[in-house]
Amino acid sequence: MRKIFTLIFLAGTLAAAAQSANSVTLYGYGRPSHPGIVPANRPNATLMDYRIYVAHPAAGFRITEVRIGGKRYTFRTERVTSPVLEINNNLPQQPRTDTLVPLTTRMVEQLILPKGPVRPGAGKLQVRYTLRGKTFWKTLGSWKELEPIMQQ
Repeated sequence: MRKIFTLIFLAGTLAAAAQSANSVTLYGYGRPSHPGIVPANRPNATLMDYRIYVAHPAAGFRITEVRIGGKRYTFRTERVTSPVLEINNNLPQQPRTDTLVPLTTRMVEQLILPKGPVRPGAGKLQVRYTLRGKTFWKTLGSWKELEPIMQQ
């Protein structure tokens, strides 16, 4: 009897794990942009360039909604290859490569927000998507801040 209950419990656990949406990963980055000398009457002149990447299974996946700080934004997606790397040439003699999305076998897409937020402190990123006919939400609580790039 104990073996039967153990077998039923194990089957139920495996079935629940197969239904989970842990196969989708969000990557959110923000890069500050400083305009130079800021007038005293304009204390918050810093702008932020936000970048969003989603790694997901290849089949049966579609993003339906993007919210940042509770506000809904229009978006488009662009497929990119992993790993997603960015070279920082602030020190030309020692360029640094930042890995934004590590190498993965899953499909990686960049979310592009034409009218997205431009100020620091945009809030949480929430993405609603469908995976194999079911709807899920994925939330990214904090953005990883990248080093500003010096323009020459």
